[in-house]
Amino acid sequence: MRLLFEVLCFSSLFLSAAQAYTFWDDFYVFFGGVNVHFPGNVTGNTVELGLTNKTGSGFRSKYPYLYGQLSMKVKLVGGNSAGTVTSFYVRSTYKNWCELDFEFLGNVSGQPYILQTNVFTLGQGHREQRIFLWFDPTADFHEYGILWNQKLVLFLVDNRVVRVFHNAKDLGVPYLEYQPMYIYTSIWNGDSWATRGGRVKTDWNQQPFVASYTGFNVSNACAVKNVVGPRFINTYNCYRKLYRSPYGQGPNLQLSQSQIADLRWIQKGFLVYDYCTDVNRFPGKVYPECMLVSGIVEEIRVGSHQRCMAAKFWDDFYVTYGNENVKYPGSDPGYIVQLGLTNRSGSGFRSKLPFLYGELSMKVKLVEGNSAGTVTSFYMASIFKNWCELDFEFLGNVSGQPYILQTNVFSEGVGNREQRIYLWFDPTADYHTYSILWNQALIMFKVDNRVIRVFHKATDLGIPYLDYQPMYIYSSIWNGESWATRGGRDKTDWTKQPFVASYTEFNVSSACSLKDGYVTEDLHACYKMLYQSSYGQPPNLALSQSQIDHLKLIQKDFLIYDYCRDTKRTKNVPPPECSRNWPSITLSSAITAASTESHGFSVLDLSPKLSRDRLTV
Repeated sequence: MRLLFEVLCFSSLFLSAAQAYTFWDDFYVFFGGVNVHFPGNVTGNTVELGLTNKTGSGFRSKYPYLYGQLSMKVKLVGGNSAGTVTSFYVRSTYKNWCELDFEFLGNVSGQPYILQTNVFTLGQGHREQRIFLWFDPTADFHEYGILWNQKLVLFLVDNRVVRVFHNAKDLGVPYLEYQPMYIYTSIWNGDSWATRGGRVKTDWNQQPFVASYTGFNVSNACAVKNVVGPRFINTYNCYRKLYRSPYGQGPNLQLSQSQIADLRWIQKGFLVYDYCTDVNRFPGKVYPECMLVSGIVEEIRVGSHQRCMAAKFWDDFYVTYGNENVKYPGSDPGYIVQLGLTNRSGSGFRSKLPFLYGELSMKVKLVEGNSAGTVTSFYMASIFKNWCELDFEFLGNVSGQPYILQTNVFSEGVGNREQRIYLWFDPTADYHTYSILWNQALIMFKVDNRVIRVFHKATDLGIPYLDYQPMYIYSSIWNGESWATRGGRDKTDWTKQPFVASYTEFNVSSACSLKDGYVTEDLHACYKMLYQSSYGQPPNLALSQSQIDHLKLIQKDFLIYDYCRDTKRTKNVPPPECSRNWPSITLSSAITAASTESHGFSVLDLSPKLSRDRLTV
């Protein structure tokens, strides 16, 4: 089949207008011909590329191009596409090549596709940016385009700018300016890295995986037709055309206000990775071209979410998995989110922006009835290799028995700092507020504004603090029956599915948000806000007397496990920070049974259930 297409390579002159040419007028299959199909008719106006466990497939243009605007309409693989990579890109054939990539990273059913773009100049890449798409790219065709001139390269999705790469030769960065590039498309197996860093593999039971291409358009681009080996002797005409064509003249030499608005919109709501801000991957390295972009999209990076969130869920969050189990009840959907768990999948969501210091809260109503084996969570986590994390985890229990709230703290990848308490109310009957106050001196975990735990800064004792890693907000429900309820002795009763937890009233009115990335000026702005805002000044730098009283009560009546007191686990040597994490009080025993004395709490009558045996977890 490949020979057939290559025999046809002599055909027509290159597109000079947006006309309905057939596939083989301008392309040929360069691998996986057995997986290439032309549905509907023989004209080849639509091409399907398939991937099986034997081979992927791809096609390439017959001519390379030097400057202009090029686009292709693509419909991506539907269903469970995890591990697959579908691409549309342009690339030269030089040893030190240039390349501009659209790569679509497949995901499991119901989760969003990630679009990864990349730029190579003279063989140097590592300029990945990743965004979530704001539509379902498997339901219909969408247009992906590149505008390339002497000043900049624009990546466009449905004519909306999602990325810009400026000519930065004056800063020592090579530009894509003399190498004509061919157009390629392909689908291939990238399950070693494509989906969740390679943790989710390709399910070959779903093969073939099929992506469709149509609507190729180079009506505003320059084809280089005279090719002798690797040398292109007809580039002069393309330079002349560049300076005479719309794509090489203003306003296409700089971003318009609407394009700047597009970039800000992408950066605020859909950007999930940017090489420019990956301080973990490139420690101490600053890419000069990044400064040109940051100057354009400088916006409300700090404080864009510093308000009580009356916005709807999708304004500030996106579903990370289990979309089929996520519901939005009510007459005006979007203010309440329900996460469900079935024996097939849990579900979860994440904030679009990370935060550095402040007070953050969420109201949650937990799974009612027999929730044994389920884990409902509200937590914060960074995306560094040695990450930081602050957890609220609600461990389900059998009907009529109290929920256990487990909190945990990770600093630079080290956790194992669990504390568990019984809640003094029924968390399934109504919403309750769970919050974190995080500043330069301490972290408080609060329930309905009562402090239930404190983690003090203890860098002087050799304990890393959570003081430079912005963290995203996550919520999820999942099956933890191997450990969650009575050490795994009570299993999930799937006849009760779906298990549903509800979330509402996310509030970061006193917190510092960053764009999705950690550039220096953003971090400095959050540090500045820290020392100017109430959460970073007295009295929030130390526990008040009423907060100390709350902690004493929690410790006396509701605490059922504390890593600091687990002598078997710590070998009688508590971690250094433990000396600061509880007010000094004397207990009659290491952990006492929860009492029914209210102490200002509205306490359930749990005395028949809270026996010494029940406290063995």
